[in-house]
Amino acid sequence: MALKEGRKSIHKELQIYDKVSHPNILPALGVHLAVENLLFMPLRKFNLTDYFLDYGVTIEGIKLLRYSIQISSAVKYLHEKEILHCDLKVDNILVKDEEGEEIEISDFGCAIDLSHDRDARYCGTITHTAYELLKDYLNPETKPKATKASDIWAFAVTVWQIFSISSRIPIDFISPREIINNYEKGKKLPKPKEMPERLWRYIILRCFDLQPQSRPSMKEIYDQLTTETF
Repeated sequence: MALKEGRKSIHKELQIYDKVSHPNILPALGVHLAVENLLFMPLRKFNLTDYFLDYGVTIEGIKLLRYSIQISSAVKYLHEKEILHCDLKVDNILVKDEEGEEIEISDFGCAIDLSHDRDARYCGTITHTAYELLKDYLNPETKPKATKASDIWAFAVTVWQIFSISSRIPIDFISPREIINNYEKGKKLPKPKEMPERLWRYIILRCFDLQPQSRPSMKEIYDQLTTETF
């Protein structure tokens, strides 16, 4: 169960949940507007952050790849529905079953339905925010606007966390200015040792392209991931 701050926020989130149904997206069970606007969700024991803390040393690379495929499948589905998640990160990825084989994207509090609200202001997690949105964030005269390409960037950081088997981000990739400076100098997050070179080179690095239009689509990412092997 999740508690949201206000009816407007819940209604917006419910409108998105009403449009989606996917095995790797946590469904909404209902809402109780009379009692502090409660949004009811299925109960899951772990998010990936906690799951990695408890079981990280036993997780094989093939499972990390499956997680990445499941997330890409869900985000591809969202993008086909003209929906942006806007806050992809391992904290918002829930473990669906006791065996840890299935995962679900959760928390659509920052999500944007492009078919209704193309001018919605971006909200998300700084460490997962795309380069161009960070630039806008630091400019008081601009309003950061999320795109499918900015979701792609956040997806890449999330996959980086998955193959690092941790939610931790390097200290020099935490503040907006440091992140911008690093990428402008060509410095990127280091390749996780568990990540295959092909996945790193042909998918993840392309997702970190400073030009949003040069990043791969989620369909392209999904198609590529499903051909990866360990």
